[in-house]
Amino acid sequence: MSLYGVSNMDVTDLKVLRYNALQDLTINVTLESSLRLDGRYILDVKKIYNVCYKKQHIQFFNQGTALGVLPVSGNGYFTIVISSMIIDAHTFLAWSGDKQSLIMRHLDIHLDLSGLYFDFQDLMGGGLMGQTLNLIINFMGGVVIDQQKSFIHSKVAEVFHDTMSDYL
Repeated sequence: MSLYGVSNMDVTDLKVLRYNALQDLTINVTLESSLRLDGRYILDVKKIYNVCYKKQHIQFFNQGTALGVLPVSGNGYFTIVISSMIIDAHTFLAWSGDKQSLIMRHLDIHLDLSGLYFDFQDLMGGGLMGQTLNLIINFMGGVVIDQQKSFIHSKVAEVFHDTMSDYL
């Protein structure tokens, strides 16, 4: 899977407040970018997986469904575009006399995603059924992203924290 767009982030708002003898900082920053994910997907109508977990054998099914009813299959390339990703971050940096550097004490991130577009090539073998399912996915895409928002949020926070730590 390839990820595009993160490197062209724009800082649209930056506020820095120094206090505690000018050694500690509170930083509020707003970043804006677009995001594009390209990759390959494989979705079987029904596939049985056998898993051994804590000495118990478990069977589960990977079954794709549309609207929780229609079986979905496909094998091809996908594109997911988020035309507007806004990250509002608030952090507190404190001076560490022992390390002679600033240390990030707190990080709070708010993430807003809009302008979603999904395209799964060869879904249901392509054709009219595949186009119809792509329309449904685009219509319901916000729900899908909302279900994955905690995962996306944690990854964005991790990257933001790592990037800030590189500069400290």
